[in-house]
Amino acid sequence: MNEGTLYKTLSLPSGNITSTFKKIARTKVQSGYALHPSIWSDDCEIKHIKKTVKILIAKDPFPPKYIFGQDDQGHWYAFENECLRDIVLNTVLELGYQPYLEELDSIFCTAAVAVYCALKELSKGKFKFVDFAVPDFKPMYEKLMEYIRNVITPNAQLSKRWKEYKRRILLRLSNICAQS
Repeated sequence: MNEGTLYKTLSLPSGNITSTFKKIARTKVQSGYALHPSIWSDDCEIKHIKKTVKILIAKDPFPPKYIFGQDDQGHWYAFENECLRDIVLNTVLELGYQPYLEELDSIFCTAAVAVYCALKELSKGKFKFVDFAVPDFKPMYEKLMEYIRNVITPNAQLSKRWKEYKRRILLRLSNICAQS
């Protein structure tokens, strides 16, 4: 039960990263994934949130829907969701890690798991704290990393797009830091 706490205590940078990802994910998911019905709607707020979260974090099919973003031509790509992108950008900037980043696979997987945790907190229709502990969320992280290795990387088109997307994220981070 204390494994997650012990891990965070012994690995301060890791704990800092996960807590920052979760804090930022928690602030972004409600608007980023349209968890609230329109104010003009008579839909029940709690039912709407429960239904939307259930669809977003369904175990099958994998990977979960919340990591996908749509391009201008209507094609869907893993890890290109705007909310997920904002969480990555904001976390890296808040932690000051931009100068040290070379690869973003683990960053995007960690952000995706933080989103999963934040969505789980709302899965009953209202907020209920869920600890972002390594033992609980490591399997999801590993499955996302496997998805990159086994699906995106071997596919020439997806691999090329993923590399370009990550290059653009690093460029955006560099531009933001240069303007600060």
